[in-house]
Formats: sequence, structure tokens, C-alpha cells
Amino acid sequence: MACRHGAKYANATENELMLWFYGCDDAAFDELWECRLKNWLARLVRQRVNNLTDVEDIVSEVSLKIALTKHKPSIRFDPQKGNLRSWITRITVNEIVDYFRECGQETTLNELIKFGEDDEEEIPDVPETLLADEPSEEQKAIIRDAVQRLEEPSRTIVMLHFWDGLTQEDISEELGIPLATVHRRLKHDLAYLRELLTQ
Repeated sequence: MACRHGAKYANATENELMLWFYGCDDAAFDELWECRLKNWLARLVRQRVNNLTDVEDIVSEVSLKIALTKHKPSIRFDPQKGNLRSWITRITVNEIVDYFRECGQETTLNELIKFGEDDEEEIPDVPETLLADEPSEEQKAIIRDAVQRLEEPSRTIVMLHFWDGLTQEDISEELGIPLATVHRRLKHDLAYLRELLTQ
């Protein structure tokens, strides 16, 4: 599936896209949500919510609340106050709190404290397929930290391919981006991760 967005959006940071959206660039929000945040947030919510239909509902509600901040300057994302994903995570925590309350599971809310404090989802152990040689524990820690810091959609592409075992074709279809983009980003990011281990 061909990407709907041009190089202007593909090369922008997530903070820039959000600010462009506030400036009435709806295509910026489409790139931000559909190509970068939606799948990341769904994986994050699945850490706490088991029902996939409920996960989809929570993610959709978060998307709506983020979009509505465009018309409410007092509650907009402010890049001077922190990371965009941390801001979105706080919104998501509130949605999950409401979800558990509706399910009558107040006692599970204590588990959300750590979830709400995390800027990023935890990267699991590094798969053996990521590197040609078996990495040491120290090298694995370096790789996990590096993957966590990758810009989207590179981070999601790397995780889907090496952690979830998806083919490049599957990733292209799931994320709605060209296969050539998936191949190029994987090649670039794998070279970057391997270079880290030689420093």
C-alpha cells in the first residue's frame, strides 16, 4: 500500500507533526497517528487490557481526545513540558482507569502507576536474529536502549521484524507504508545497531 504522505511528513519529528496539526495541517496528524503512534499505543494498551475489542476502543478514544486538544489550547501538548509519547501515555492511563472502573476492577489500578510513569514501552530481550553473533548481556542492554530511542516508524519496524517475526511484506501491509521504505529503514537501523557494538 502506497504511503499517503510525502517526504515533508516522513522526515518530520513527532513533536513537529503535532505542532503542525495544531496549525491546521490535518495531514500531519494523519501521518503522526496512522503511521507512527497507533500501533505503538495498541501494543502499550495490550500490556494492561486483554480484550482486543476493548483495546481498539481505548486507542480510538485516545485518538479522539488527542485530536480535540487542537480546539482547547489550555490542554494542548507542550513540547517544552515533556515528550509527546509521555503526554499521550498520561491520556491513555486515564482511559484505562475509566475502563477498569466500568469493569468493576478498581484493585487493578495500582498496576497503572508504573505504566503511567513509563515514557516508552519496555523493550523485551534482544532476539538472536538481530545480530550475526551472540551478543553479551552488556551488548543486549545497549541494543535495547538504542531501539527504544529510534524514531518512528523505524522503532516499530525493527520490533515487528525482529521481535514479532513479521516479514517485510507483512510490515508494509500492517503499517501502510511502501515495502521499499521498510527495507531501507531496516537496513539502515540494523547497520546502526551493529555499529554501536563496535564502538
